Amino acid sequence: MRPLHPLPEPLRGNEVGSFAHDTIVRRLPEIARRTASENDLDAARESLLEALAADLEANGPISILDEP
Repeated sequence: MRPLHPLPEPLRGNEVGSFAHDTIVRRLPEIARRTASENDLDAARESLLEALAADLEANGPISILDEP
């Protein structure tokens, strides 16, 4: 079934000053770090969350997605 109205473009975080950009580079890293600190995770998972947070803050590729 086709939608009645065209779908909007996906949200992207590449426009500095936009809500999406702020969410990706500020809010999501904070959530990742809080998740690591507020849960009983092993060191490997904490390290992955910190790497994710750093990649998000840098607004670049997410390196943990490239690892096997």
